[in-house]
Amino acid sequence: MNAMPGIFWYWNADPTPNGIRRQLTQIRAAGFRSVYLHPMPDNFRKSDFKSGMKMRYLGRKFFRLARTAVDECRRLGLRFMIYDEGGWPSGTANGELVKRRPEFGIHVLERRADGSIAPRNAGIDCGYPDLMNARATKLFLTLVHERYRRELGDEFGRTIGGIFTDEPRFFGELGSDAVPWSPCLPEHYRSRYGSDVEEIYPLLFRLPEVTAEAEAARRRYLEAYATLTAESYYGVISGWCRRHGLPFEGHMNNEDLHSLHAASLGDFLRCADRFDVPGVDAIWRQIHPESGNGNYAKLASSSAIRNHRKEALSESFNVYGNGVTGQTMYWAGNAQLVRGINRLLPMPFPYSDRREAKVGCATELSPRNPVWNALPALTAHWAWAGNYDTGAIEPEVWIFYRPEPFSDKAAASAFDAMLEALQEKLNDAFVFWRFAGVDDLAAATSKKLLIVPGEPMLPEQRRAIAGFAAAGNPVVRHPAEPLPDLAQYACICAGTERGIRVLPCRRPEGESLMIFNESTERKLLTFRPRAGECWRELAPPDPVHAELEPFRTSETKCELPLVPGELRILTTGKAVPPSPAGSAEAKPTHLNWIVRSVLRSRIGEHITCRREPHSPVPLPASGDFTEGEPDFSGVIELETEFNAAEPMPRYLEFDWVAASAELFVNGRSAGLRAFAPWIFRLPPLRPGRNRLKLVVSNPLGNEWRARYPEMKRTGQTNSYAERIAGFTPDETRIGVSPAAKLYL
Repeated sequence: MNAMPGIFWYWNADPTPNGIRRQLTQIRAAGFRSVYLHPMPDNFRKSDFKSGMKMRYLGRKFFRLARTAVDECRRLGLRFMIYDEGGWPSGTANGELVKRRPEFGIHVLERRADGSIAPRNAGIDCGYPDLMNARATKLFLTLVHERYRRELGDEFGRTIGGIFTDEPRFFGELGSDAVPWSPCLPEHYRSRYGSDVEEIYPLLFRLPEVTAEAEAARRRYLEAYATLTAESYYGVISGWCRRHGLPFEGHMNNEDLHSLHAASLGDFLRCADRFDVPGVDAIWRQIHPESGNGNYAKLASSSAIRNHRKEALSESFNVYGNGVTGQTMYWAGNAQLVRGINRLLPMPFPYSDRREAKVGCATELSPRNPVWNALPALTAHWAWAGNYDTGAIEPEVWIFYRPEPFSDKAAASAFDAMLEALQEKLNDAFVFWRFAGVDDLAAATSKKLLIVPGEPMLPEQRRAIAGFAAAGNPVVRHPAEPLPDLAQYACICAGTERGIRVLPCRRPEGESLMIFNESTERKLLTFRPRAGECWRELAPPDPVHAELEPFRTSETKCELPLVPGELRILTTGKAVPPSPAGSAEAKPTHLNWIVRSVLRSRIGEHITCRREPHSPVPLPASGDFTEGEPDFSGVIELETEFNAAEPMPRYLEFDWVAASAELFVNGRSAGLRAFAPWIFRLPPLRPGRNRLKLVVSNPLGNEWRARYPEMKRTGQTNSYAERIAGFTPDETRIGVSPAAKLYL
């Protein structure tokens, strides 16, 4: 049973059996393959989320309803995934673990005002567990995982397809006045380094000047607690999951900022080695056309490659805002797909639409938001494009992964900027690369180009790099040394091209190239096939653009047209001649749309989408319905007629649609479009008059924006809502361009 794509299903109220069945049917109809049950108990972060499910987390009623959900998933062909916490971060058992065993709480080492240094149990206040204590992790398994096994274990490995852990975290940071610590750490440090960790305590805190001795001490300390966490938390849980036939998956924290996650977590790769499906978080618009392209997702895919895992995942969209469109989700999904993320997990679908719970979650992806109408097109694309083996191909170029703390914030920011620029340089040159750690250097069996950003400080790192170079592998210390000619490492012969990203991957159809235009411009990618190469295009679920502007290939040249945000896939095999549609005649036309009906979305005590009486009126000349109603969110139905003449048109293309639409021709669906290009393949037309209906949806963004001042005044907002209030809306219009083209 395929688990991609999936969706996070928030139980933020007590569900009913009928409600469970209804919502799972909606999830399956939208094209999702798996559902992640995400419990949101009422006591979880009350200041932010106001209210949640009243039944006891992991109580009898909870498991009766969970069994109903598992049974319904089996009937629908959905994979049921267990989220291992009541809220987040994982490891707390919704605070129960530390209540039972306070000594298992998370610890920090503090420097007091008098200069003395002593540990403090911070878990007593926050409920977070000590990730370096294997006994705490085993208690977590007893409280949570064993409960699922007793109640639902008969479906493990069948309908139940995995367990997800989310953002387990530390308190404190090296170079501050509070440093991560555990009672288990001194013994581990002593066995690793043969000395007492207490000797370096004074060097771990904020200092007037960070000496070379202090930097070395901090790196050793970070290495010690990172390896201890990998063994005592991730290793213990993954061992339990494998003993019970369940993949272990999830993500850590702060993956999008290298220096931040390195300073707090330590070695991402060593921790992620324990995951069967490693992942990242993409909930804050870190991956968005206006704010970032997601190179950090390579951390998860790098882990998958070095451990030969087939999948890497992303938890996506939670705080993109209720104005997120299908086009934005398409772009952000494609940006991750070409970086090795092949299981996309949008979130959340809240069970309840009560005002308090909904606002706290910031983004709602459910039938209550008209953007849901775009989901079938997106899930079909994600399931098709994500059908590749992330870990199957080993790149020839590695970037050395440095899990090191930085002495100051400016140095950390400078390193992050340098690392991002290096990654973009490789991407522009079509170089397939991954992150590699010390373990990779020792295990390498073929020649690799190793790019070492900055100057690693740990003796273990320096020895490994020196040994790797001595084995005949080229090593470049960047930016101190120039990069070699990158063309020799490129996956296609095309020089460089800013904005086009290419991922070589292995699919059921064969060796393939996933090609994404992340720019805002239309592109024509031209490259030269290597000797013996023969490429053909894989038809996507909606192949209209591939039919109209096909991939063209010859012995000397390949050409692939790409609209902004588009992803297309080439695979090896016998070339297919271009479709005759590639030379179709384009005939401009102007369609005079009439607004026939309106479904208006409202945010109040509940989210509603109600049909309102609406006299037929012309759509404004601009094509934008909100020209007269600027705060409108919802669905409009447009109608028009046109006379068909010989030769009959085969395709209809609009300049734009806001934000998704389904076209009906003489009562027959011509398809759903949720992202550009806005092309519909027309069914057979009849000579003379034909009737067109276009059902256009935009998301809840306009209504949310109009309601936000009232929500803020009445205390319904939280930090998430404050964040999205500052976002530029993805799309405020609803409508369609009157100008169009008919392809004959």
